[in-house]
Amino acid sequence: MALALGVSRIYDVARGTRLLERLQALAPDRIETFSNVEGGTAAWVKSSTAGRGADLMVDTLGAVASLDSLKDAMYGVKRGGRIVNIGGTAGELGVDVKWWMDEQMELIGSVWFTTAEGMELAEMIRHGVIDISVLQPKSWPLDEINEAISGVASGDGCFTSYLVEI
Repeated sequence: MALALGVSRIYDVARGTRLLERLQALAPDRIETFSNVEGGTAAWVKSSTAGRGADLMVDTLGAVASLDSLKDAMYGVKRGGRIVNIGGTAGELGVDVKWWMDEQMELIGSVWFTTAEGMELAEMIRHGVIDISVLQPKSWPLDEINEAISGVASGDGCFTSYLVEI
C-alpha cells in the first residue's frame, strides 16, 4: 500500500478494492482511494492534484511486493517532496538520479520507530489521543512468532493489529 498526502487529502493506493473501501469510509471527505490494478499510481495522484503531486509518500509494501509499484508511486510525489519506505520492500531500485536531483526528492528509509517512540505511541493510545478501535487485534504467543509474521499476508491489510504475547 502506498499512502500519499496532499495539502488536506490522503491518496491511498493498494490492489484490493475491499480494503480501500473500508479505508475511505474512515474519512470519506479526506481519503481518496485507487486500485493500482486499474492503472498507474503516479498518473492517478498527479491527475487528482491538478498535476502537482503529493507532498509525501509513505510506502508500506511488504518484502515480497513489486519494486515497480514503489517506483511508480515515487513519480507521483511533487517537486521537493518526501518518499518514506517503511514496508520492507526488498531488492535494488533503479531510480533516475537526474530526476531525483531535479525534483529535489528526499528518500527516507525507516524501520518504523525506536523503542522510546513505540512507548510514546502506546501512551497516546492509552490516553485516547490515537483511536485504534478500527483495528482487529490478532495475537500469538512468542513461540509462534513465525506464524504471526506469516499472518501479515492474510488479506486484512491495514485493519489488523498483530500482537505477540511475551
